[in-house]
Amino acid sequence: MSAADRPTGHPPMLGRCLDAAAWQEYVATYDFGPLAPSRVVLHHTWRPTVAQWAGARTMRGMQRFYASKGWDAGPHLFIATDGIWLFTPMADIGIHAGRGNGSLRAGWYSIGVEMVGNYDESPPDGVIWELTRLVLGSLSQRLDIAPRALISFHRDYSPKSCPGRAVGKEWVIAEVEAWLARRAAPPAPPVAVAPATDDEAYREALLEHAYRQRGEGYQSGWAFHDAALRHQLGNPLARRQALQAAGRRIVFQPFARETLYAAVPDWGDAERLSTLLDGAIPPPGGLGRALLDALFATGGVRFEPQHPLHRAAALDLRCGPPLADVQPIRGATGAYLVLPCACETLYAPADRPQQVARASTLRDPALRELLWRAAYRAAGQPYLAGDALQREARRHELGVPLAPTTLVAAAGRRVRLAVFAADALCIEGDGSIARLSALPASRPLLAAAAPAPAIATIARAGPGASAWSPRFGARISAIVVHRRAVSLEQLLTPDARWSPHYLVCRDGAIIQLVDDALAAWHIGMAMWRTRRRNLNRSSIGVLVEPAEAPNPAQQRAVAWLMRRLRRRYTLSADDIIAVTPPDDHRETARLPITHAKGLLP
Repeated sequence: MSAADRPTGHPPMLGRCLDAAAWQEYVATYDFGPLAPSRVVLHHTWRPTVAQWAGARTMRGMQRFYASKGWDAGPHLFIATDGIWLFTPMADIGIHAGRGNGSLRAGWYSIGVEMVGNYDESPPDGVIWELTRLVLGSLSQRLDIAPRALISFHRDYSPKSCPGRAVGKEWVIAEVEAWLARRAAPPAPPVAVAPATDDEAYREALLEHAYRQRGEGYQSGWAFHDAALRHQLGNPLARRQALQAAGRRIVFQPFARETLYAAVPDWGDAERLSTLLDGAIPPPGGLGRALLDALFATGGVRFEPQHPLHRAAALDLRCGPPLADVQPIRGATGAYLVLPCACETLYAPADRPQQVARASTLRDPALRELLWRAAYRAAGQPYLAGDALQREARRHELGVPLAPTTLVAAAGRRVRLAVFAADALCIEGDGSIARLSALPASRPLLAAAAPAPAIATIARAGPGASAWSPRFGARISAIVVHRRAVSLEQLLTPDARWSPHYLVCRDGAIIQLVDDALAAWHIGMAMWRTRRRNLNRSSIGVLVEPAEAPNPAQQRAVAWLMRRLRRRYTLSADDIIAVTPPDDHRETARLPITHAKGLLP
């Protein structure tokens, strides 16, 4: 490797600029190593614009920007009017598209290609498009992957318009196919550009403010932030950190309702600590214990697994990271031990510390307010009983405030923003209160699934269904299959009161609406195995879209999903049940054998 091929600085950057001929020579002999990329993700920079581009100076500015976000890599290529700039080596996994980055664990990764400019109003042309087409075509040749299988867009993975509203995928693919065939590209079809709105810029400006209170600001290219939004995990409670465990370098970041981690350099992964722990406190020496210790340390707390309050917080990470260690308080009804966490305050009588309870379930208003005050104090914020935003946050159980209410300028609008652990609340000029998580985003309804060698893949619905609550530690012990005529749009409305975890469409598409770790509201109280229970907490709900006639594609998809869920949660065929028509949420029956055909593997 020559000195020119060695990246420098942080994140490591090559910083070379190639013309068309030099690029073709470079990529023709490039050594991708044992794992070659299998996708190219196309972006636009939006900022800097073409007019702002200043070559090497701009590249160094981008490097400083990524360093300020704590990134260890960046996109691979920047395509500008002066040539093709190399940033992250193409043999390394970059950071540019969230879960679209890929990972060694997943067995695939992508090349991030940034077109300099803003292409929301008109598509790229001139030198930038000629070089982009060259890069996409030559990578298709070098990797021996057809353009249609190779090329994806940033907006396939994230709530953005990137690489621009005016850039259509069919147009890009046709252009690259024409380049490969050495023929003239077909006439560009008219691009129906959606009316320009400030929704994306407005939402991202507010997310940046919210994520900056305890983290490093918001970046859609970072898989942790992408996962936190998709799974409604709330705001970060600390900056991204690194540790060594089991011979690996691990990066992690605590959010209000979960801690996410990934092994370096798997920048497309966002693994959940709760899944790793699987309802148990691990012994010292392993990754799970190292992450638990580090999570508690972010609040200045040394994790003591034998302490009942510590143990309760560790076994339900949706309580949020501890903000301070256990402290004694005295109320009118006695003395208590209190562990203030970001989203929940845990407490126990001082003389009966094993009887751990939650402030959110208290019916004693005086004691509940005393516990809230302790939590706000641990967060460094005043408890304001009459403040409208704090009252709204407590009503929706959004946790402690992370900062005082601030007037924020975003995309030409001014809004009062109150950032809480699990969400942020906005007050605009008309006085209405909105949750940041509910603001519209410029994105397709469904996010594209990463390539996977499977009969079916699972797409994520964005922004996800809202009909869910915590499982409160319940183990998944059943799969409930529903058949009812409910549209995807109805399931995704913010005020929906019913949702399964998965929707299997007539065409065989599988859409995940609620994360498995949450209790989707799909069945409620029901008789099951001689006992009346809340099946939401211990089951996975699957809605099979009704079809007029048997559909082989749908049957294959349902069978694949059943196999996947049964393996994941160690379930038998007897653990699959169906709601008895009509779907009234009150009575369930064992799935009949005739109905099971096509559902069971």
